[in-house]
Amino acid sequence: MKFNLWLSEKLKELGMTQRKLAEQAGVSPATVSRWLSGEFEPDLTNLRKINQVLGVPERELFLQLGLVGKDFFTLDEGEVMVPVLGNSIPCGKPGGELEECIEGYEVFKRSLLPFPVSDSSLNGIRAYLIHAKGDSMQGDGIRHGDRVLFSPDLEARNGDIVIVYIEDEGFTIKRIFFQNSTVILQASNPAYPPIVVQPDIREIRIIGKVIMHIGFH
Repeated sequence: MKFNLWLSEKLKELGMTQRKLAEQAGVSPATVSRWLSGEFEPDLTNLRKINQVLGVPERELFLQLGLVGKDFFTLDEGEVMVPVLGNSIPCGKPGGELEECIEGYEVFKRSLLPFPVSDSSLNGIRAYLIHAKGDSMQGDGIRHGDRVLFSPDLEARNGDIVIVYIEDEGFTIKRIFFQNSTVILQASNPAYPPIVVQPDIREIRIIGKVIMHIGFH
C-alpha cells in the first residue's frame, strides 16, 4: 500500500483530522494535504513525528516507504541516512522546503562527512543529495550523473561551489564569486563562459553549499 493511502486509513481509524495531525506533528496543514495526495512523502524527521502522533509501531510506518528494504533498521552509530532529491528543485522553493523533493535515502558513513548531519538521533545540519546535470563542472570532477552532496545550512563563501537558482534560468552548480554588488558564477569547463548576475536586477538565490560529489567513472 502506498504511504498516502496508508496514512489516510490511519487517520480515519483514529478519527483524527488532517489539521489535528498537522498541529501535533508541527507541520502546516498544507504539508499534510500534500502527503495525503501523494504529491510528496515526509522526510525522516517528519516520519518520526508521525510515528509519535499516531502511536503506530515504527517498523509499520517505515515499511510504507520501503525503508526496511534499505537496511534502515541495521544502521549503526557510524552511519546516517541522507535524503536524495529528485532531478529538479521546483522554482521558488527555499532550502527549508526541500523535503518536498525527496525521492529516497542513501546511507553514508558519518566519518566521510565534515560536519554532523541531522537525522532522527543527531541534531546537526541538513544535507541532501542531488544528481548533477551537464559537464560545466567537470574540471572539479563533477560529471553528468554524479551525485552531489550539499547543505542549505552552510555559509557559502567566495570561491565555494554552490547550487544556485537564477531568475529566468533555473538551477545550476557553479563556483560563486562576490565582487561588490555583482555575483559571478564560474564553471570549471572552459567551454562555458562565466554567468554574471546583478542581484538588484535579477534574482539569484543560493540553495546550498556543495560539500562533496560521488561519481561512478
